[in-house]
Amino acid sequence: MAEFDKNHYVPNFVLKNFALKQKDGKYAFYYLNLLKGKVEWRKTKNSFYKKKLYDLKNEENVKGLEHTFNRSIESIVQPLLNKLIACMEETIVLSRSEIELIKKYALVQIYRNARNGDNYSDVEINTENTISKYNIKDGESPDAFWKREMMTILNSSWDEIL
Repeated sequence: MAEFDKNHYVPNFVLKNFALKQKDGKYAFYYLNLLKGKVEWRKTKNSFYKKKLYDLKNEENVKGLEHTFNRSIESIVQPLLNKLIACMEETIVLSRSEIELIKKYALVQIYRNARNGDNYSDVEINTENTISKYNIKDGESPDAFWKREMMTILNSSWDEIL
């Protein structure tokens, strides 16, 4: 399962639109590393990820959330985004379901980033600052709650989310 250890919160298919294709067929770009205060040349596969960010501890399918991201949203939205990019100079008509898909993808992208996960993980459950404390199951960690919420978003229709 090492191939699924790098959990990209910005998918590679998005990053490639901002990168240059190298001789080896891989994509790379200049990355501003604010922590180090320098600009780095990076391959997209080594950018905007956190190792095992979406691993589901104490679950039979540890990589289930990462697989659900791919199956439920990324593999579906990728062709649509490619279509939009290809037609940037033209008028494009989107169906209601395509618009809902883009909205759901935007919601997931806002929600799935590492900083948002840290906001859940860095909070004590028994304080006034607990996020969504009324939805956390007994014995559930804030990190597990964050991942369960993402799984719910991915497995729900746009109407159910609203």
